[in-house]
Parts: sequence; C-alpha cells; structure tokens
Amino acid sequence: MTNLSNLHPAKGATKRKKRVGRGQGSGWGTNAGRGGKGQTARTGSSIRPGFEGGQMPLQRRIPKRGFKNILRVEYAEVTLEELVRVFPKGGTITLDSLKEMGLVTGTATNLKILGEAELSAAYQITTHRITAPARAAVEGKGGSVNLLTAARQYRRITLGNISKKFPKKGDAQVEVNPASLLAAGLIKAADEAYEIVAAGTLNGKYAVSAHRVSNNARLLIEAKGGRVTVLDPANDVLKIDFDHLRSWFPRGGQVNPETLKKLGVLKAGQRVRLTDAGRVTQAWNVEVHQVGRLAKKKLEAAGGKVSILPTR
Repeated sequence: MTNLSNLHPAKGATKRKKRVGRGQGSGWGTNAGRGGKGQTARTGSSIRPGFEGGQMPLQRRIPKRGFKNILRVEYAEVTLEELVRVFPKGGTITLDSLKEMGLVTGTATNLKILGEAELSAAYQITTHRITAPARAAVEGKGGSVNLLTAARQYRRITLGNISKKFPKKGDAQVEVNPASLLAAGLIKAADEAYEIVAAGTLNGKYAVSAHRVSNNARLLIEAKGGRVTVLDPANDVLKIDFDHLRSWFPRGGQVNPETLKKLGVLKAGQRVRLTDAGRVTQAWNVEVHQVGRLAKKKLEAAGGKVSILPTR
C-alpha cells in the first residue's frame, strides 16, 4: 500500500548534487571535472575561436592573395547556343524570360549575351551587354538588340561614417544630404548615388537623405528619433518576411499595403517586398509589389496566396 511514508521519486528522476572542490574522493577528480588548471578552470572563462595562446594565429600566418572589387558589376552570361536550345523558334528574350526558363539565377540583375551560333529564327533581345559576333548573328537573321543600362552602382556610406563626420548637436536633428556629404568628402559629386548601411554606431539624431537605405540602417536611424528620405523612388521598398507576418497577423488574414499602413509599418509611397525568411504558420493572403520565388513557394505550400501589385 502506498502512503506518505514510502513515496519516492521515480528511478532516474533525481540525482545527487555535483559537489566540486572536494578532492579525488568525490569522483570528480582533483580539478572538479574542469580538466587542467589555469584559465579554463576559472569561472566565466572563454577562449575565442582562432586564439592560439598569444602566438600568431593560423588566419594571420597564411598568405593573402588578391582583393575584392566592391564596384565590380556582375553579369549573368548566356550564350547563343543556349538560346537556340531553349528558344528554338526565336521570340523575345529578356532577363525575366531567362529567369523563368532557369538559364540565369533569380538574383541576377544584369545580362550579357555572348558566343557564336547559326540561328534558325529571329530574336528580339533586351540585354545590358552583348558581344559583337553575337549581335551580328542576331541582326543577320532579322532580329534586334535593345541595350539597357547596367544596374546602378552606389557608394556605400556607413552609420559610423555619419557619426564621425557629423557629430551630434544635442537634441537637434543633423541634416545628412548630398550637399553635406560632398562637403564632408564622403561622395565625389553632388549627383553621385550612395546608400546607407548599418555598420558602425550612430551617436545622434539624423535626418538622412539617400538613394538607398538598408532596413537595419533605417531602423537604427528612426530608433534614435531621426528620419529617412529615399531619393530614388525605385529603392523605397519595405522588406517583410514571415517572422513579421507571424507577429503582425498571428491569425492569418489579408496582408496588403492598406493593412500595413494601419499598423504603422508602411509609409506613403513605399513598395512592399516579401522575402523567404522565417517560418510559415498561417495561410496569409498577401498582396505585395515584389516577392521572392522561394517565399511564394513556401506560402502557397501552406495554403496561402500571393498577388503581385502593379509597380508605379
């Protein structure tokens, strides 16, 4: 019969407390299970990855070669042979059509056509660059080539640069615009395109005008009481993901610019882009201006729906 006098926890439910510093007889050895003596035996001890006790670490001993040009423009290259294989009857060729057929990745922003091939049909090609032999082959079959300007390049300015060049003035907002950046030497011309990124520490309240601003930089500027103005309307985009949707719309429902404006997260004139970060927990009906291919696939797999709004 079970009573209060013979009740006991289930086997394995409890265990003896680890009593450290009691010598070898405790079962934990001379050093209480901490291995050897010294730095690693102390409370709060940690050794950062790559630390080798003070000697020159491996990542500094190995030789370094080359450099990365941050101003390099990357092009997705497609040959005429690939066009003939995928589009044997000719037609209109654009970067978007090539993405749909899987010839270029979904993140590509610039296109280059190259190679030599015997074409059996006429092609109307819209591209950023094309080699002379490829152009001659296309136009020789009655096709046409429309050259676009490559994607705009932006000079990168960090929040740390802004704090260094424009010290805070009490509670007043400091204006950061093309004229002030030119005077500070952060840009070379008043019409040069630049972007603000979230690197470094922001020390004050700033009114920032830029052609492009990263989401994290915008949040840090506004958290300090500042404001952000995007000079290039094509870049005034609010990026949202499924973590945002779970927080804002935990029960599902409609997600569109009107509902986002009611929440106070979308400003007038901004476009909305849905990215694939986060976990899908509801079947949201989403209306956005841009959506990633994986984000659309994840949402539709959960029973949701994505509609693309026209871009102004």
